[in-house]
Order: sequence, then C-alpha cells, then structure tokens
Amino acid sequence: MSSDNVFDGIVAEENSYTRLLCNVMRISDDFRNGVLGRFLPSKLASRIAGDSIQTQVNLGEGGTPDIEMLARDLCVFIEVKSDPKCPLTANQELAFDVEREFKGYLGALSRRQGKKWLVYLVPLNWVYLEQLKRSQNESAKKLSSAGIKIHIMHWEDILKISQCDCTKPTNPLVNEFGKLLASQFGPFKLKQEEVEMLLSKDFPAACRTVLKLQGLVERIAQKAKETGGYSVRFGNAELRDRDGPEYGYYLYNAKNKSPLLWFGVEPGFSEQGFPICVVVYHDSDKEKKLQTALSSIQKALGNDHPVEEIWKQLARLLEGFEKPTLGGKELPRDVSHKPRKARAKP
Repeated sequence: MSSDNVFDGIVAEENSYTRLLCNVMRISDDFRNGVLGRFLPSKLASRIAGDSIQTQVNLGEGGTPDIEMLARDLCVFIEVKSDPKCPLTANQELAFDVEREFKGYLGALSRRQGKKWLVYLVPLNWVYLEQLKRSQNESAKKLSSAGIKIHIMHWEDILKISQCDCTKPTNPLVNEFGKLLASQFGPFKLKQEEVEMLLSKDFPAACRTVLKLQGLVERIAQKAKETGGYSVRFGNAELRDRDGPEYGYYLYNAKNKSPLLWFGVEPGFSEQGFPICVVVYHDSDKEKKLQTALSSIQKALGNDHPVEEIWKQLARLLEGFEKPTLGGKELPRDVSHKPRKARAKP
C-alpha cells in the first residue's frame, strides 16, 4: 500500500519501526502517555520520562529487549514484532530452563526490584499470537509469584493513539508516524476496481495463477536453504515505485548481515508482463549478467521444472554478489519484469 508520509521507503523493518516509536514517545508526552496508558495505571505511566526510554539494551545472557523503560520502582521491557511471520527467539519467549527457572527477558526482570512488565507489541495478524497467549496462561502462576506482568499490545492500538485528537495536534511527527502505521497496519479496504475484479468471471483463474506463483516462490526459498545453504527471511522488498505489498524472500549467507538478494512476486507484474521481481545489492558492472539471468528466469516459467532452472539462475547471481558494496556503501538495485536497463532505487 502506498503512502504519502515522510517515512515512506525509509522505515521498513523491525529495528527502524522500534527506533521511530521510541523517538516519538520521547518527543511527545501525550503520545507516550497514550501508549503507556494501555497497560500501566496513570500514576505509574507518569513516572516514565522521555529520556528514560532506551533501545537495544544488552542484558548479557538475558538478551536484548527492543525497548527498555526505567523509572522509580518500575521496569518495562517491550519486544517489538512488525513482521507477521517473525517468531520469538529463546530469550523472548515465556519459557523456563531445565530447572524451571526464568530465562531470557523473564530472568532479567525477575532480578529487578519494584513493578515489572514485559510487553509484546505485535500486529493483529501475527502468526504466533495464539501460541504466546497459551504460554501466558500456562505461566500465569509463576509469573505472578515473581511479580512480572505480561501485556500484549498491537500496532493497530498504536495507530489509534496516533490518530487521537489529544495527540495529533501536539507534534507533526506524531501525525507522520500515524500515516506510516496506517499504510502498514490500517484497516483493510478494497478499491472499486478491485471489487469489480473480484466479481468478474476471470477472477478464479487469476487467483489460481497468483497462488501458483506464490507456491513457486516458496519452493525456490526452500531450494535456497537446502541446496545453496543460504538463510532466507520472508518479507516485502519495499520498492518505492511500486504499489506493494510484494510477496517474496530475502537471501543471506554467513558472511553478510545485509541481504544479498530479494526475489518474489509484486503487484505490478500484470502491467509489466513479467511476474518475477528480483532486487539485488550489487556493483554497477554486474547489470549485463543480471539481465541475462532475468531473461532465463522469464523463459523458465514455461518449463516443466521451473524451480530448478530459476534457482540455477539465482545461484549464479549470488556467486557474483557476495560483496554487495560500492564505495563502502550498499547499493540497492531493482531489476524486474522485462529485461531492460537496470534502474537504481531512488
């Protein structure tokens, strides 16, 4: 979904959402009180000042909470998930070690004094939501005895706070943050042309084709893990000049923390004539090799075994993009659809 806010194309993954949320809470007292009021009594919420909000605080063996807020006799950890398919790590779970002692965030909180909160900020459609709720119920007695309270909050709640009359006029940053959240977590609404398409006689066939394309992407991701030894992460490519969201995967290897390549399907393919979109991080002299690969990928869609051929082309690309830098900085390039001259992302 496109948006017209100042953060469009800049804030796209969990860490950037976390930092922006912290900045808005530090700057706007009304917004901060609105967020904290979702789980803290007003007297406790008023104790937390903007400058007491920290991100990525290293707790040693306890892990690294996305947000830590400290005040007199009060400690709050917030774990942030913006991707509906991103699971909790071992330190983030409501779990115990073999001796039934708290570990991770819970272990760190159990050693703090005063009132203690662990808050999970996740989308409403987060895949692991019900699993977390079951863990919360199963651990309720032990958590209560340790004085640790758990609260699950949703980005949709934060969106409502940003749109509240009491916070919106306070600071333009709150308004822009709200626009960003609305583009990612706002209510689902179909355009008139989309409704007409859903009701058309061609929709069932088009739907089957899209599902096949998504299945193709899933198989290629599995091939990358099993055959190529790459790690993969589901997510949108966040192309600025597209009306997303896209459906695809980032590919990483052991040497690079930044993705080497993103591949998948994006909504503009029907106008462009080629359904597979590839985003790579590469030097400018690699364009010819990339164009050749895209031509082969296009032809492979009509083969009996497209997964093997497409993965072969992606693997060749990855061999050349092990060092995705130019002048010490990552250079994102978007080359997709019909094999034409590569376009740099703006």
